[in-house]
Amino acid sequence: MIGMDRLRPYLQRLIWNLLSERAQLEIELRLAGHPLLHPSEVPTPTILEDTRCELERLRDVEFSGYLPGLSENVRVLVERSLKALVKDRLYTATFPMATLHGCSASKARYRPDRAGCDTMAELGELINDLKDLEGKSGGDIVSACLAWSELRLHEGISLTTDNWHRRFYWSNAGGSHHMAVLCYELQRQEKELSSNLVFRDLIKQHPDCLYPPRFRL
Repeated sequence: MIGMDRLRPYLQRLIWNLLSERAQLEIELRLAGHPLLHPSEVPTPTILEDTRCELERLRDVEFSGYLPGLSENVRVLVERSLKALVKDRLYTATFPMATLHGCSASKARYRPDRAGCDTMAELGELINDLKDLEGKSGGDIVSACLAWSELRLHEGISLTTDNWHRRFYWSNAGGSHHMAVLCYELQRQEKELSSNLVFRDLIKQHPDCLYPPRFRL
Protein backbone atom coordinates (compact mmCIF):
# COMPACT_ATOMS: atom_id res chain seq x y z
CA MET A 1 0.00 0.00 0.00
CA ILE A 2 1.06 3.52 -0.71
CA GLY A 3 1.82 5.31 2.55
CA MET A 4 -0.19 8.38 3.60
CA ASP A 5 2.92 10.54 3.42
CA ARG A 6 3.22 9.77 -0.28
CA LEU A 7 -0.51 10.16 -0.87
CA ARG A 8 -0.86 13.48 0.96
CA PRO A 9 0.55 15.73 -1.85
CA TYR A 10 -1.79 14.11 -4.40
CA LEU A 11 -4.80 14.50 -2.10
CA GLN A 12 -3.92 18.12 -1.39
CA ARG A 13 -3.62 18.83 -5.12
CA LEU A 14 -6.95 17.09 -5.78
CA ILE A 15 -8.73 19.09 -3.08
CA TRP A 16 -7.14 22.29 -4.35
CA ASN A 17 -8.29 21.62 -7.92
CA LEU A 18 -11.85 20.99 -6.68
CA LEU A 19 -12.02 24.45 -5.11
CA SER A 20 -13.47 27.34 -7.07
CA GLU A 21 -11.08 30.04 -8.24
CA ARG A 22 -12.72 32.39 -5.74
CA ALA A 23 -11.97 30.00 -2.88
CA GLN A 24 -8.40 29.54 -4.09
CA LEU A 25 -7.93 33.31 -4.26
CA GLU A 26 -9.24 33.73 -0.70
CA ILE A 27 -6.71 31.14 0.49
CA GLU A 28 -3.85 32.81 -1.36
CA LEU A 29 -4.57 36.33 -0.12
CA ARG A 30 -3.34 36.58 3.45
CA LEU A 31 -2.25 39.49 5.63
CA ALA A 32 0.45 38.78 8.20
CA GLY A 33 -0.52 35.11 8.15
CA HIS A 34 -4.24 35.82 8.51
CA PRO A 35 -6.97 35.60 5.86
CA LEU A 36 -7.84 38.80 4.01
CA LEU A 37 -10.87 40.41 5.67
CA HIS A 38 -12.91 43.53 5.06
CA PRO A 39 -12.98 45.95 8.03
CA SER A 40 -16.68 45.16 8.50
CA GLU A 41 -15.78 41.49 9.05
CA VAL A 42 -13.42 42.09 11.98
CA PRO A 43 -14.25 43.22 15.52
CA THR A 44 -14.02 46.91 16.36
CA PRO A 45 -10.33 47.71 16.93
CA THR A 46 -9.17 48.21 20.50
CA ILE A 47 -6.37 50.35 21.95
CA LEU A 48 -3.85 47.99 20.30
CA GLU A 49 -2.94 49.16 16.81
CA ASP A 50 -2.49 45.63 15.48
CA THR A 51 -6.22 44.96 16.03
CA ARG A 52 -7.11 47.34 13.22
CA CYS A 53 -7.61 45.94 9.72
CA GLU A 54 -4.23 46.67 8.12
CA LEU A 55 -5.38 47.07 4.52
CA GLU A 56 -2.07 48.74 3.69
CA ARG A 57 -0.49 45.29 3.94
CA LEU A 58 -2.22 44.43 0.67
CA ARG A 59 0.67 46.24 -0.97
CA ASP A 60 2.94 43.40 0.19
CA VAL A 61 0.79 40.53 -1.13
CA GLU A 62 2.60 38.09 -3.38
CA PHE A 63 0.86 35.19 -5.07
CA SER A 64 2.39 31.77 -4.61
CA GLY A 65 1.40 28.42 -6.02
CA TYR A 66 -0.86 27.91 -9.00
CA LEU A 67 -4.15 29.67 -9.62
CA PRO A 68 -6.15 28.49 -12.67
CA GLY A 69 -6.72 31.35 -15.09
CA LEU A 70 -4.17 33.61 -13.38
CA SER A 71 -1.58 34.15 -16.10
CA GLU A 72 1.70 35.88 -15.39
CA ASN A 73 0.46 39.11 -16.99
CA VAL A 74 -2.74 39.05 -14.93
CA ARG A 75 -0.80 38.26 -11.74
CA VAL A 76 1.48 41.26 -12.32
CA LEU A 77 -1.55 43.47 -12.99
CA VAL A 78 -3.28 42.31 -9.80
CA GLU A 79 -0.16 42.87 -7.68
CA ARG A 80 0.32 46.35 -9.15
CA SER A 81 -3.33 47.17 -8.43
CA LEU A 82 -2.97 46.04 -4.81
CA LYS A 83 0.16 48.15 -4.36
CA ALA A 84 -1.77 51.21 -5.58
CA LEU A 85 -4.82 50.53 -3.44
CA VAL A 86 -3.69 52.35 -0.28
CA LYS A 87 -1.61 55.51 -0.33
CA ASP A 88 0.32 57.15 2.54
CA ARG A 89 -0.06 60.85 3.25
CA LEU A 90 2.21 62.54 5.79
CA TYR A 91 1.27 65.88 7.30
CA THR A 92 1.46 67.90 10.52
CA ALA A 93 -1.68 69.01 12.32
CA THR A 94 -3.03 69.88 15.76
CA PHE A 95 -4.59 66.97 17.66
CA PRO A 96 -6.47 66.90 21.01
CA MET A 97 -4.51 64.31 23.00
CA ALA A 98 -7.47 63.36 25.25
CA THR A 99 -9.20 61.73 22.27
CA LEU A 100 -6.36 59.34 21.39
CA HIS A 101 -7.69 55.88 20.51
CA GLY A 102 -4.66 53.65 20.98
CA CYS A 103 -0.98 52.95 20.51
CA SER A 104 1.37 50.56 18.75
CA ALA A 105 3.08 49.11 21.84
CA SER A 106 1.66 48.40 25.29
CA LYS A 107 1.97 45.79 28.02
CA ALA A 108 -1.80 46.14 28.32
CA ARG A 109 -2.05 43.42 25.64
CA TYR A 110 -1.20 40.86 28.35
CA ARG A 111 -4.16 41.96 30.49
CA PRO A 112 -7.51 41.04 28.88
CA ASP A 113 -9.36 43.59 31.02
CA ARG A 114 -7.10 46.32 29.62
CA ALA A 115 -6.40 45.07 26.10
CA GLY A 116 -10.08 45.26 25.19
CA CYS A 117 -10.42 48.97 25.98
CA ASP A 118 -11.82 51.16 23.23
CA THR A 119 -9.75 54.30 23.93
CA MET A 120 -6.63 55.33 25.80
CA ALA A 121 -8.75 57.30 28.27
CA GLU A 122 -10.77 54.16 29.04
CA LEU A 123 -7.51 52.33 29.70
CA GLY A 124 -6.24 55.18 31.85
CA GLU A 125 -9.23 54.91 34.14
CA LEU A 126 -8.19 51.33 35.00
CA ILE A 127 -4.54 52.11 35.76
CA ASN A 128 -3.76 52.64 39.44
CA ASP A 129 -0.34 51.01 39.79
CA LEU A 130 2.10 53.69 38.58
CA LYS A 131 4.39 54.43 41.51
CA ASP A 132 5.50 57.85 40.31
CA LEU A 133 1.86 59.01 40.38
CA GLU A 134 1.17 57.86 43.94
CA GLY A 135 -0.12 60.68 46.15
CA LYS A 136 -0.67 63.04 43.22
CA SER A 137 -3.97 64.48 42.11
CA GLY A 138 -5.45 66.96 39.66
CA GLY A 139 -2.99 68.97 37.64
CA ASP A 140 -0.02 67.28 39.32
CA ILE A 141 -0.95 63.99 37.63
CA VAL A 142 -1.08 65.67 34.22
CA SER A 143 2.30 67.32 34.83
CA ALA A 144 3.87 64.04 36.00
CA CYS A 145 2.60 62.17 32.95
CA LEU A 146 3.91 64.84 30.61
CA ALA A 147 7.29 64.63 32.34
CA TRP A 148 7.52 60.84 31.99
CA SER A 149 10.64 60.17 29.91
CA GLU A 150 9.26 57.19 27.97
CA LEU A 151 6.71 59.43 26.28
CA ARG A 152 9.69 61.00 24.45
CA LEU A 153 7.70 64.17 23.87
CA HIS A 154 10.91 66.01 22.98
CA GLU A 155 11.26 63.71 19.96
CA GLY A 156 7.78 64.56 18.74
CA ILE A 157 4.67 62.38 18.50
CA SER A 158 3.54 60.50 15.40
CA LEU A 159 0.04 59.13 14.86
CA THR A 160 -1.25 56.58 12.35
CA THR A 161 -4.79 56.81 11.07
CA ASP A 162 -6.79 55.61 8.05
CA ASN A 163 -10.01 56.38 6.22
CA TRP A 164 -11.77 53.09 6.98
CA HIS A 165 -11.60 52.83 10.79
CA ARG A 166 -10.94 56.55 11.35
CA ARG A 167 -9.10 55.88 14.61
CA PHE A 168 -5.84 57.48 15.76
CA TYR A 169 -2.93 55.37 17.04
CA TRP A 170 0.21 56.70 18.69
CA SER A 171 3.40 55.21 17.21
CA ASN A 172 5.28 54.58 20.44
CA ALA A 173 8.01 52.42 21.93
CA GLY A 174 6.91 52.75 25.56
CA GLY A 175 5.00 54.95 27.97
CA SER A 176 1.54 53.72 27.00
CA HIS A 177 0.26 53.57 30.60
CA HIS A 178 1.30 57.15 31.36
CA MET A 179 -0.20 58.33 28.08
CA ALA A 180 -3.44 56.51 28.94
CA VAL A 181 -3.59 58.14 32.39
CA LEU A 182 -2.86 61.50 30.75
CA CYS A 183 -5.78 61.05 28.32
CA TYR A 184 -8.10 60.00 31.13
CA GLU A 185 -7.12 62.89 33.41
CA LEU A 186 -7.49 65.43 30.62
CA GLN A 187 -11.04 64.21 30.04
CA ARG A 188 -11.89 63.93 33.73
CA GLN A 189 -10.53 67.39 34.54
CA GLU A 190 -12.04 68.81 31.33
CA LYS A 191 -8.66 70.15 30.28
CA GLU A 192 -7.45 70.63 26.74
CA LEU A 193 -4.02 69.67 25.50
CA SER A 194 -3.43 69.94 21.80
CA SER A 195 -0.11 69.28 20.11
CA ASN A 196 1.23 69.60 16.60
CA LEU A 197 1.75 66.00 15.57
CA VAL A 198 2.99 64.17 12.50
CA PHE A 199 0.23 62.06 10.96
CA ARG A 200 0.60 59.03 8.75
CA ASP A 201 -2.76 58.94 7.01
CA LEU A 202 -3.52 55.73 5.09
CA ILE A 203 -5.99 56.44 2.32
CA LYS A 204 -7.95 53.79 0.44
CA GLN A 205 -7.96 54.96 -3.17
CA HIS A 206 -10.80 53.14 -4.90
CA PRO A 207 -14.56 53.25 -4.29
CA ASP A 208 -16.11 50.07 -2.90
CA CYS A 209 -18.32 49.64 -5.95
CA LEU A 210 -15.29 48.50 -7.97
CA TYR A 211 -15.05 45.26 -5.98
CA PRO A 212 -17.23 42.18 -5.53
CA PRO A 213 -18.85 42.16 -2.04
CA ARG A 214 -16.36 39.67 -0.55
CA PHE A 215 -13.38 41.75 -1.65
CA ARG A 216 -14.68 45.26 -1.23
CA LEU A 217 -12.07 47.22 0.71
